[in-house]
Amino acid sequence: SSDLIFKGGTHNFTHCTIANYSDLLHSYNRNGILAANEWTNASGVKEYGALIFNLRNSIVYSDRDNSVNFEQTPPNLFNFTIQNCLIKYSGTSEAGFDFNTSPGVIQSLKNLDPLFVNYFAAQMNLRVKQNSPAIGKGSTAVAATVPTDIANVSRTSNPTVGAYQYF
Repeated sequence: SSDLIFKGGTHNFTHCTIANYSDLLHSYNRNGILAANEWTNASGVKEYGALIFNLRNSIVYSDRDNSVNFEQTPPNLFNFTIQNCLIKYSGTSEAGFDFNTSPGVIQSLKNLDPLFVNYFAAQMNLRVKQNSPAIGKGSTAVAATVPTDIANVSRTSNPTVGAYQYF
């Protein structure tokens, strides 16, 4: 699936797994997240809003070059934090931010296969395998705000990024 955010607001994603590998929807955006502080309404008029985007202890991955894409329209506010995350990233031109130099990217990983158990829709299992680079890469302070994973497993020690704690 893809998450589309337009025209601002405050959006917080904590311990999320967003995976988009669908090759059935060729004409649709198959990235993970697209966030923009601009929107063109039904009348063709552009509307703007301040945008604050926080992605923490999460995995956003896809079969595309960039799984997180920002469309920042100056001078409107567009603040983002990508903290202790694993994302797919190939470059600034499409992604809309520089993974390597942006102060909003904190202790995050790029382009390492999360090693999901199975990301195919028919038998989807977005838990990570034993040798996943996501294991132990989460912030314990962030994990303390969501102390159990989607399956009610504690993640306060050595947190795995994403929705599932590896155990």
